[in-house]
Amino acid sequence: MQVKIAIQRYVKQLKEKGYAQKTILEYERFLGDYVFFLTANEADRAPQITEDLNKSYVRERFYVMNQFGRQNSVGSRNNEIKAIRSFMRFLYEQELIKTPLAEKVSHYRERVSRIPKDILTKRELIKLFKQPDTATLTGYRDRMMMEVLYATGMRRNELRCLRVDDIDYQAKTVLIREGKGSKDRMVPINETALTYIRHYVEDVRPKLMKQYKSKQETNRLVLGTEKAEIHENTITSTLKTYFKQAKLKKKVTVHSFRHTCATHLLQKGMPLRHVQELLGHEKLDTTIRYLSLSVKDLQREYRRYHPRSRLP
Repeated sequence: MQVKIAIQRYVKQLKEKGYAQKTILEYERFLGDYVFFLTANEADRAPQITEDLNKSYVRERFYVMNQFGRQNSVGSRNNEIKAIRSFMRFLYEQELIKTPLAEKVSHYRERVSRIPKDILTKRELIKLFKQPDTATLTGYRDRMMMEVLYATGMRRNELRCLRVDDIDYQAKTVLIREGKGSKDRMVPINETALTYIRHYVEDVRPKLMKQYKSKQETNRLVLGTEKAEIHENTITSTLKTYFKQAKLKKKVTVHSFRHTCATHLLQKGMPLRHVQELLGHEKLDTTIRYLSLSVKDLQREYRRYHPRSRLP
């Protein structure tokens, strides 16, 4: 069977298993590069795939430059390898190849304990929250977005897909639909963020809706400026403006709110397992990466617990 046809069947299986659309598109893109490599090496049929060919492909991809003119990070490369390994398992299960090649495609070694450098302090957060002009419709919307991101630790796309009726003001919870891995989860939210959401929904959002000539109806919480449903890149570019205005001395992204939320909760003593549930991590090891203690925290705890911290 031709590899292209096998990929079509593989993608169909991913859809049947309920994989997220974003993941499927990413896998299709990765496998498109893989097919191009196989064709160039006269191996466009599944039985022609070998361990040596896969190793050659991984080596070749190591030197490929991305759209920014630099090599991809270890994490990005491993995402590509993950797609190849998954496809190899499919081929073996479907008896399209005779040898189980999935485990023979090695991941790159990744630094697991890397500490995030974009954790915001409380002072930096306050400075950032002051940037949007809440007297304007979009300014109030943007402040609301910041509050929700910091309060819940949700991802950018999870914020984009949030619906008005996903907010439970009485229970003080938010329903996050189809997060990473197409999984739903219920997370708590603080009163400050709820106050901003309530005013936005009751007063600001209806006025924003009136601006759209097409009268496009949507139940999405966050509205765009040109059309009702906001795009992920618009969220990024909008908040990036405030990051620059705040003149913070560290590189900050939308994901920084997620890092900061997790770290602040852990520093206050929330159990790691609870933070794992909040963030929607499948593995606890992933949550541990968000644990970043400042030097002052470390010094304080060191003085508290080390037997020689105090002179006799």
